Parts: sequence; structure tokens; C-alpha cells
Amino acid sequence: MKPIIDQLKKETESILSDLGLNTKPKSTIGLDIGTGYFRAARVKEGVKEIPLKDTIVKELSYLKDLPSLLGIKPDERISVNFIEEALTIKRVSLPFMPAEEIKEALKWELKEQLHIDIDKTKIKFSILGEKKEEDGSKKIDLIAVVYDEKNVEKKVKDLKNLGLNVQNVIPSEFALASYLDHLNLVSSEDVLAIVNIGNIATTISIIENKKVSFSRYVAMGGDTITEAMTGMLVSDKGKIELSREEAEKIKREGGISEDVRILSMMRPVLERLVTQIKRSMEYCEHKFETKPVKKIILAGGGARLKGLKEYLSKEIEIEVSIVLPEVSEAVGLGLASDTDINMLPEHFKEERGKAIKKISLRMISIVFGLIFLFSYGLLTARSINLKKELQIYRTHLEAVQEIRMIKDEMIALGSAANAISSSSIASGDIMKELSNIVVSFMRLDNLAIKVTEPNVELSGIVLKQGQLSEFMSLLEASPMFEKVKLVVSEKNVDYSMGALDFEIVCNLTR
Repeated sequence: MKPIIDQLKKETESILSDLGLNTKPKSTIGLDIGTGYFRAARVKEGVKEIPLKDTIVKELSYLKDLPSLLGIKPDERISVNFIEEALTIKRVSLPFMPAEEIKEALKWELKEQLHIDIDKTKIKFSILGEKKEEDGSKKIDLIAVVYDEKNVEKKVKDLKNLGLNVQNVIPSEFALASYLDHLNLVSSEDVLAIVNIGNIATTISIIENKKVSFSRYVAMGGDTITEAMTGMLVSDKGKIELSREEAEKIKREGGISEDVRILSMMRPVLERLVTQIKRSMEYCEHKFETKPVKKIILAGGGARLKGLKEYLSKEIEIEVSIVLPEVSEAVGLGLASDTDINMLPEHFKEERGKAIKKISLRMISIVFGLIFLFSYGLLTARSINLKKELQIYRTHLEAVQEIRMIKDEMIALGSAANAISSSSIASGDIMKELSNIVVSFMRLDNLAIKVTEPNVELSGIVLKQGQLSEFMSLLEASPMFEKVKLVVSEKNVDYSMGALDFEIVCNLTR
């Protein structure tokens, strides 16, 4: 059997190679789209320095001309970021659980923290690591990105209509982290902050172990400083009144001015920025027990304000080491094409695979026909034997599972009866409601009803993936229960694959 598979693999790779379809792209275009400008950079494999001819900074009106301006080929991969108002980045700690259960548990946790309709949003996450609590239990630390996939889909379609092969949609924070890692500007021991100042907003990100471990959005940017400089100011040195155009020119040419009248206009915005940076660092350090930030790196158009680096270093009393180049985010996007946080809708990811299949189907079918002509008899006989063995094993497994379920249900009934008799609450009504909620392939082992919160504790087992989420949704929808929370979710190897032991707590509605 193995020689046949090896031959099939060899022939398939040969055909795809002839078609130029199986080779990994030699370059990726990073595309950073801002409010007024876009920046693009072609990032080639193994190249540290990006030639000037492979970068471009233009006003947004020129975005439609990007393929010709940068000479982008139709099959070159595009890695992009958008200004997405609905995007939220949240650090979350969950009880240790199997990887396949993390996404569902994360939805419930974020629903409680963010107070949003989590079913109308999309979530991507990256695992930061594991940690042990004081009581000996283990937890998983994650960084989660919550966003509106419909907004992303519309923007991706617009770029594809321009002939751009968009394959990755990555938040700015993760792109900048990849840029720093690529240039060896940060070690795994460093904890640093990236302050990315755009025109209308600033993001403050904490980088730990070379990963984004925290991010905060602040609704202020370069335009906020310009706005603060407009209007009239009267002082002992005279009267000054600036239009927006004049304020923008002074800001660009003079930066943080020595003129006390200009500086007094800028100061409230600068002080607010300092406060937000300090609060973000202190919150991350105390909430998540990270090491103190030792270095700040500036990025974005607003970061190039003259004197800002020195001002922040003095006010925050932490080294502000560098201001990243204007195209750093675009370069980082090109480098971060394999990140866990890719917001590209799934159906776009499938398009290239479908195109390859359509182009090569005829040639591959010829090769497959020749191979299967010689191996058909062997495969058919082996298939029949495997089906017979599978049916025998399936019959045995179903019988064993049925016996176990009957036995465990008897134990569960005894435990439930004890719980009912020992409770002063309307246990009968609770049991009646639970009997209407319990889903198939599931049993309850223990029910505890208490006067104190949480009022109800449930534990048991589900035999199939997805059943636990369905049961929790039904509990949440019941008029009798509220504040449903998953406490424990662990694999149960004694049953079929996908079986999970669980523990859930909730309150009775008042």
C-alpha cells in the first residue's frame, strides 16, 4: 500500500510543479491601509533588508493603482490590515481544557466580559502559555481577537476586485510584533510596549516572549494634537489664533514647540497620552503578573512628531528606544503571514484550492487512472475487509457504551435523589426543568442545589463534541437559570473519542 501512496504523491507533485502551482510563493506583499494613506512592501523569503523599490507610500486614492505601481503579479500573496472599529483584542485566562473545547469556552467568557452578542462576531485566538494557580489548578492564557467578519469580508472583496490576491488579514499589533522579531529588536526575555500612534487612534501593545500579550485602544492620535492647537490662545506673550492648516504645518515642522503658547495647547493631549501608556503598563503588570516594561517603541505617523520620543521618555521615565519606519507595519504584515490570527473569511481561503483543482484536474485524473488500474484489486479487497472489521468493532462498542450508560444513569439517579431530599429549594421544579434540557448522548452524575451562589452545581459527561455547548446554551435560554459558567471540561478516555467530563455552575433566577 505504501509504495502506491508514495508513487501517487510523487506523480502529483510532479504535475503541480510543471504547472507552477506547488511551490511556496517567494514573496508576500504587506499592505497597511490607514485613514489617509496606504503603505505597501514586498517581503521576499530570507531577505533582511527591503529595497526602496519594493516599498510604496501613497494617498488612499491611489490604492486602485497599487498592482501597477508595485508590479504585483496575480499570484503574489497579499497580507493586509484594515482600520476595523469593531475589532477588540482581549487577554483571557481559562481553566485548563482540551484544545477542541477552548473556542466554545472562550465565547462564553468573552460574552460575559464584553457584553456583546458573541454569536454575531468572529473570534480568533492564540495561546500565550499555561500557568499554575495557588490552589494547584492549571489555567491557559490566550490573546483573543473579536471582530465583525462581514466588515472584513466586504473590504477583502474590494481588494480582490482590484486584482489583489488577499490571503491574510492581520491586526496591526501582531504585524508590528513580527517586524520587531524579524529585525531581532526584541529578545524572549524583554517585555516592551509598542505605542502605535495613527491619525485618529493610538494602540498600546505589550510584547512578552515576542508575542502580543495585551492591547489597548485609545481614541486619540495625531489629529487630536492638531485639533488642540486650533482656535485662539491669549497669554502674557500675546494672542495667537491658528487655523487647522496652520496648526498642522507648525506641528509637522516644529514638533513639540519651545514656544510656551504652542506647548500649552499641545500639553493636555500629550499628558493624556502619557497617562494612558502608564495605565496600560501598570494594568498588564498587576492583572497578568508580567514583568515591568523596560522599553517603549513608537510606531505610526503620529510617532514622528519631533521631540515626542524625548518627551515621553522624560515623562514616563522609561527608555523610548526607537521610532519605527513608516513602512514597518507593511513589512511586518508580510512577515506575519503564518500567524494564528488570520481574520480572512474561510471561503476566501478555499478559492485558491478550488482554482488549482480546476486547472490540474484533467492531468491528475490521467495519472490517477494509471495508478488505480494496477492497484484497484488490492484496494477493493482491503476495503471489504476493513468494512467488516469496522462493523464488528462498532457493534461491540455500542453494546459496551449502552451498558455503561445504564449503570451510570442508575448512579446519577441516586445522587440526584439525595440532592433533592437535602435541599430546601423547589428541587422538583429544578429537576423537571433539567429533564427538558438534557441533550442526547449526555448524562448528569451530580446535582447540588444551594441557597448560596452559585445556587446550582452540575457535573456529568457528554459523549460527543458540541453537545456540551448545546447544553450550556439551553441552560442559558431557560427562564429558571442564569449566569451559566463552565468550570471544568476534561477528556474522558474511558469512553469514545470526544467524550468529556464537565462541571457547570449557575444561579436560579429570582
